[in-house]
Amino acid sequence: MIGLLILYRDQTQLPQWRFLLREKLIPIVRWETPLLADLQERFRTPALDSYFAFTANLGTHTFFMIILPILFWSGEIQLARA
Repeated sequence: MIGLLILYRDQTQLPQWRFLLREKLIPIVRWETPLLADLQERFRTPALDSYFAFTANLGTHTFFMIILPILFWSGEIQLARA
């Protein structure tokens, strides 16, 4: 029942072209997700886990709210605005 409500909500709230594109892409994502999970599990190491955990935070709101003022205060205005 809830799945039908979500489908109805998406169909009524998304533009038609976006809804149709989403409907085409969701089965592909569901098909490839187990394959990607298996690939990630095979190449997993503690070093890679740490690297990806660290770099995943570089695009967050918190990172920018901490780094941008530091760049401005240290005189790196061009870098801060890049």
